[in-house]
Amino acid sequence: MVNKMEYKISKDNFGKRIMGKKKVVFEGENIALHYQKRNNLLKISEITIIDDTMKENNLIRQYNSRYKKLFKLIMDILETSSSSTDEALGLDEIFRVKKVLKDKYRHKVSNEIYRKMWKKVSLLEDELRNKIKLERILFEELMSSKGKSR
Repeated sequence: MVNKMEYKISKDNFGKRIMGKKKVVFEGENIALHYQKRNNLLKISEITIIDDTMKENNLIRQYNSRYKKLFKLIMDILETSSSSTDEALGLDEIFRVKKVLKDKYRHKVSNEIYRKMWKKVSLLEDELRNKIKLERILFEELMSSKGKSR
């Protein structure tokens, strides 16, 4: 059985030999932490956050980093004359982020925050779909004008 004890993380504590699972007080918040101490490095293998607001803030931070990557990908596709495979890749990525939102974030964050997250991704999806529709219309007009000139 692992010995549970309170342990405050600070620079002074790095010199002590620490192994196993500890209950850690971090900036006044209680979290459970699995870690190992070797050669002045603290290797953290698992963190369990107990405070609900701290959990929600962490999930929002994770989502924002995921959204920034998605936003950059979609903007690159929208700004360049990309191929249909790039557009399909963008749509796949949007669906993947939506699935993660539905599975992971729906019940763990407040409804208002969830709706904002969903709306941001939906706006990117709408922009990409509009570009795909516009390119199809332009392609069909180009093909119909080539057919008429012959």
